[in-house]
Amino acid sequence: MMTLEQRARLEHLLGRMRKVAQRRRTPIERSEAAIIVAFLTSFLEGRDTSRPVAQWISMAEQALDDWDATAEGA
Repeated sequence: MMTLEQRARLEHLLGRMRKVAQRRRTPIERSEAAIIVAFLTSFLEGRDTSRPVAQWISMAEQALDDWDATAEGA
């Protein structure tokens, strides 16, 4: 079960991931972002509950941090 705070965090991350998916430089980066967007959307819509909500939040935050670090190093 997801708390309102967790849901709000996931929705915020989903919005950021959608933006990332549109502006990534390489097809691989865009594909990675699109896949995470699809998983987060599926989870928020209740279609995929195979992972705990904390794992989804962690996965999205880690991907965003990695891409931010890559962008800063470019």
